[in-house]
Amino acid sequence: MMRRIPGDNVFLEAIMRMFSKSIVLLLSICFLVPSFATVASAHHGPHPRIKKYRTVKKQRRARRVRRLARRPVVRRHSRVVVVERPRTVVVHKPAREVEVIETTTETSSAATDRQKLGIGLRGNAIALSGDKVHLSTLENPIMYGPGISFTGRVSPKWDLELAVDYLQGSKDDFRQRSVPLTLSGLMLLFPESRVTPYGVAGGGVTFTQLSYGDGQFVHDITEANGHLGGGVKVRLSEDVALSADVRANMVYSHLGSTTSIKDSCVNAGACNGMETVSPDDKLDVGMTMQAGAILYF
Repeated sequence: MMRRIPGDNVFLEAIMRMFSKSIVLLLSICFLVPSFATVASAHHGPHPRIKKYRTVKKQRRARRVRRLARRPVVRRHSRVVVVERPRTVVVHKPAREVEVIETTTETSSAATDRQKLGIGLRGNAIALSGDKVHLSTLENPIMYGPGISFTGRVSPKWDLELAVDYLQGSKDDFRQRSVPLTLSGLMLLFPESRVTPYGVAGGGVTFTQLSYGDGQFVHDITEANGHLGGGVKVRLSEDVALSADVRANMVYSHLGSTTSIKDSCVNAGACNGMETVSPDDKLDVGMTMQAGAILYF
């Protein structure tokens, strides 16, 4: 048998006690640390409280499901429709004869002139050469006066004018009055234009009165006249136009019996120059200027 040494037993017992205490301390630390950590995380205050949880069971409610009735399926058969078009019937007819009618286009002013009557007022100035009775060198002075005219369209390019003028001129103790009545034709060069040049020609009768010595001797003459000239008409509107022209005049005088003129002159005491009276001097030539306005109705 082995002998126990008293000093060795004491040493071993001390070691065993220390070892057992350290094991107990470690075990207590292991159990205490998790509990402290849980309490600290759940409560911030100084006195942690343990929260209790309870389990609640939810009751499930039964849902009612409505089932829709199924719709009946109807199957329809397709209908076939056959459309028959009527047959086209072709009828051959003989061609008709086409009559071509020529038409002329006129402006409103030209058409209006044809349908309306125009009345014009104008002024005249006339100068004639030659002598009438050769009783005075003052015969055939320059005469002025108004006139009136009536115009109408007779064809697309022709107007017809009927005019009466009153002309009068005097010098010293001689006075001459003339009333020409004329009928003229006007040829329009551009009837569809607003500005229409025209040519004019015509003739008529002139009734002339000669007064000598402030009316001591008065003699009336009936003369034939003719004229030829040209002018222009300016259309202002459908109802108003202006016209102006120049005409060359020829006046044929019929003096009658020189004996009757001599007897009248002797009785009036104005026979100076009676010896120069010539029955063959019957033609006077001159020129007339006219300007005025025409009003259409």
